[in-house]
Amino acid sequence: MLCAVITDDNLKKIEEANQLADLIELRIDLFKKPTLKKIQKLRQACRVPVIFKGGERFLSCQPDYVDLPYESDPALFEKCRGIKRICSFHECEKAPEKLDFIFNRPAEIYKVATMARSSIDVLKMLLFVKEQKKPVIGICMGELGTATRILAPVVGSPFTYAPIDKSEQCAPGQLTLQELAQTYRYRELDRETELYALIGNPVHKSPSHLVHNIAFGEFGLNAVYVKMQVTPEELPAFLPLARKVGFRGFSVTMPLKEQVIPLLNKIHDDVGAINTVLFKRKKGHGWNTDGRGALDAIERVENVRGKRMVLLGAGGVAKGIGGEAKKRGAQLIILNRNLSRARDLAEELGGEAANMADFPVVAEQGYDILVNCTPTLPIDPDDLLENRLVMDVISNPRETPLLFAAKEKGCRTVSGYKMFILQAVEQYEHWFNIQG
Repeated sequence: MLCAVITDDNLKKIEEANQLADLIELRIDLFKKPTLKKIQKLRQACRVPVIFKGGERFLSCQPDYVDLPYESDPALFEKCRGIKRICSFHECEKAPEKLDFIFNRPAEIYKVATMARSSIDVLKMLLFVKEQKKPVIGICMGELGTATRILAPVVGSPFTYAPIDKSEQCAPGQLTLQELAQTYRYRELDRETELYALIGNPVHKSPSHLVHNIAFGEFGLNAVYVKMQVTPEELPAFLPLARKVGFRGFSVTMPLKEQVIPLLNKIHDDVGAINTVLFKRKKGHGWNTDGRGALDAIERVENVRGKRMVLLGAGGVAKGIGGEAKKRGAQLIILNRNLSRARDLAEELGGEAANMADFPVVAEQGYDILVNCTPTLPIDPDDLLENRLVMDVISNPRETPLLFAAKEKGCRTVSGYKMFILQAVEQYEHWFNIQG
């Protein structure tokens, strides 16, 4: 269920909440001057079950639920018998290792909200909720913890809290009622829902959650897709926990495309980088769909066989794209700020290598296609050659500064968004056996 959070005594917001939500929480603790008359009027306007938070002195208005802080006088929990009690614990500084202390209070529902310091904290919270026999709402606050709000029905939480619009946010990381209901199809999620996620750092600009969740709905899949920020240091602990929570697959972005390989059981594409993971029969499988997605996007514009292709970067993305480009007959020139990494990749793929700072020299020698495989703009766009083909792997925004500059020089351009869509099609073949 979705619970609308109301932070002031505005009857119009109550009417909106009646239309959008399954419950309403009146944050009486945030009202400026709550009076019995005002609270009675608001309570009467609610046509769905109501939670009072900070409104113990207004219990005569007969809320369906009352939120009682764990630190409250134990006598208050006894006083509220007859109303469904939510015992809540908030920790805004860190995530305690042990959370089951909350069950020391008598309540019908328990709520634990802690600050997420990493996605490891998020997984621990989801696992804690999933393993409880009593109804528990587990929330990790902050942008890192958004997944706990989305996945509540999947781990058995009775409901999640959401404002009507962004201006009503009263806790970091909250999504609006509309975002949860439409983007994530919240009301369709249940304990059988399959979990997928984008992992990497950063992930906030990726449109993957929009694209995948729309596709899941179109295909009639009981699945949901979230984004989780994960660093290379966190990855070894993250994957086993994610499997316990129930995650079935991942899209892997920078900087994890190489680091994830030794943590999997079966690698199906030998290019030195993985962007697609599936857990099946207790084994982790990995593929690289980046390369085929990128080359398919490029070859819709120009065939690469025999063409000189410059790759900016020598990381996981460049490995995937370079490996596929080599298979299709391109002549590769790898540029990287760290020349030794460029040389290593060039040796592996049978290409040339140069320092990123030497791009003007490389340009003078000529190229047909340039692909930026980095998250930034590592060259001066004034050095681009005219009338070539230029691709940027960045998917958001669709027209990057590099692509804009390339168009100014008469170049044909390929957006990273096209690559993203094409590689996602292949991901579905691996995740769901759906042919593109």
